[in-house]
Amino acid sequence: MRPLTDNFLRSFELYPHLIEQCCDDRDIRVFNIALITNCAAYVESQLNERLQCLQTQKAFMEAAWEDIDAECDISGFKRSESISNKWNRIKEMQNSSDKWDNGNSIFSNFSALYSLRNEVLHYKCDYLETAEVPIKRIKNIMEQLCDEAPFGKKPFRSLLYESWCEHLLKQKTLTKWSINTTKKLMEAL
Repeated sequence: MRPLTDNFLRSFELYPHLIEQCCDDRDIRVFNIALITNCAAYVESQLNERLQCLQTQKAFMEAAWEDIDAECDISGFKRSESISNKWNRIKEMQNSSDKWDNGNSIFSNFSALYSLRNEVLHYKCDYLETAEVPIKRIKNIMEQLCDEAPFGKKPFRSLLYESWCEHLLKQKTLTKWSINTTKKLMEAL
């Protein structure tokens, strides 16, 4: 049986090809929004699946050592827990000391991706007169990926006509960065 989350992996194959064929910024934004949402959903779904599997396995092992009729409590985690808490719980159950560390680029990049996902889904992107982005970790992504002058040197020309969020979402480089960020995080798990 294949995990349900494997369905998200298909988007990692499809979206780069679709975005490369796009000439219209609106289409690039649509595909990048879908991809960012899928990346975040994939990670959270993977963590939920792995946590559930580990807890089920642990419960059955404990039940095997106790009475055959023992009840197995596999509901020890909440799906609403933060991604970092789920990550740490999985690592703890695997007897690993690799905890979530925002100082590590693997985790900080995913945190930035997740923040961008939140900005898109819980729309807070104001039209700004300056190139100021309200979230530092997203500002760092824009400096890496956007095709115009970096912050501090001169404002992004197009920010006079669109939000910083729209500007970032039309970058074709965001596609590859999102996929690489997600894959590196899951490889570390």
